Amino acid sequence: MPTLNIDMHLAPEFDKAIECMGRIHRAIDKYTADHNTIVGKLVEVLALTMSVSSLGAHTLNYAARLHDVGKISIDADVLHAPRALTASEWVQMKEHPAAGAKILMENNTPFFGLAADIAATHHEYCDGSGYPLGIAGGRITLAAKMVTVCDIYEALRTDRLYKKGYSHNETMTIFSQGDDRVNVAMFDSTVLEGFYRAAPVFAKIYDRKTAA
Repeated sequence: MPTLNIDMHLAPEFDKAIECMGRIHRAIDKYTADHNTIVGKLVEVLALTMSVSSLGAHTLNYAARLHDVGKISIDADVLHAPRALTASEWVQMKEHPAAGAKILMENNTPFFGLAADIAATHHEYCDGSGYPLGIAGGRITLAAKMVTVCDIYEALRTDRLYKKGYSHNETMTIFSQGDDRVNVAMFDSTVLEGFYRAAPVFAKIYDRKTAA
């Protein structure tokens, strides 16, 4: 199994700062208010399932919460479109990974380097079908591959302006069989195995979110 050594001691004040950034993002994009926090929690569970240390899993949780920070650069009309995006709008939306990475890289620390990598590549897929660069396989870090699975799981489960969320069982069927947007080849096989083992906990986390 690939290893992931990202143990970083984050002070409680640092955690709170990341949570504050999440609230800023929420003020800009209220329709996906809890998405980043939930993705962080999911990826921590996945990391622990894949034998990452508790400290590393916690680090990944908070780095993952910044994966969509680049969306602050997207026009609100595009970000909140209640329909499928036009071709030109998709071009703009596909700029958010690079925009997020640029914001995060300016901090020049190991934590923000990890967060920048995740932001830059969380829409890149193992089969090369992702964006913005279309890179594949080993060119994508394990941390980013883990966040990608959690990001897609949460997005499938959630109601959006343009679609209803799927149940946990429906979402698992999509991951195992694919649909018009998801292909199993998009995902790292080792990460996918860990995801299947962690799936019952994912369901409980999401159920607690909807009950809140």
